[in-house]
Amino acid sequence: MVIAVRELVDSGRVQGGASVFLETVPVPFLQDTPLVEGEWVWIETTGVPVFPTWYIGIAAALGAGVLAYLYRRRALGRKQAGI
Repeated sequence: MVIAVRELVDSGRVQGGASVFLETVPVPFLQDTPLVEGEWVWIETTGVPVFPTWYIGIAAALGAGVLAYLYRRRALGRKQAGI
């Protein structure tokens, strides 16, 4: 993508652009936004989670489930042993 934009600038079909850093945007890959001839350049990506907090929540829920399972297993083992 960068090479294609540079080729457009070198050919004179578009003017060189600027990059704007938007520090208040919560998603890191959207913070550094390029502008070419005053227009936003949208770069489509794949495999990047839009809401990474969902993945963190899912991981936390799975972790809590594993801990609950292990705690229950340990508690039942003690109960059977008479402790």
